[in-house]
Amino acid sequence: MAHGLPDYYRGVDIAYQALSEMINRPKYGAAQKVSGNVVVGAYQETTLFSVSGKGVTYSGIVFCDHTSTREGLGTNLYVDDEPCAGQSFAYLNQWGAKKERSYPFYLLAYDNTNFIYCVALARGITFEESFKIAIYNGYITSCVVGYDVQYALI
Repeated sequence: MAHGLPDYYRGVDIAYQALSEMINRPKYGAAQKVSGNVVVGAYQETTLFSVSGKGVTYSGIVFCDHTSTREGLGTNLYVDDEPCAGQSFAYLNQWGAKKERSYPFYLLAYDNTNFIYCVALARGITFEESFKIAIYNGYITSCVVGYDVQYALI
């Protein structure tokens, strides 16, 4: 207590009081999970999922079937209807985006021999109006893409 005054003589004043620690965190609701599989047609961008409202991302992954090469598939992130990130598995591998927070999407698995590709969504991405993850298939055949995302709304 600064200056020897009890708190009841003066309202809470952060600048006035000597606080050893102050914890500040966003006030979000309970975590929510959305997951599923989507068939993505040839040469199409398909929305995997979208959510409206104000919130934050906790984690997530996007992965594709392992029937043939899909390194050119591109994950796209839209925050408040604005494109924020969008790159193919191949470019993320080429750039070495394999560490958390190196990019909004970072590689978890990239195997051209067994055709296993998976990206993770960075945690802590905030949104005010909407949040959407889409995927672009630039191949002549369709494929199945799976996703599992955790987020919270206010």
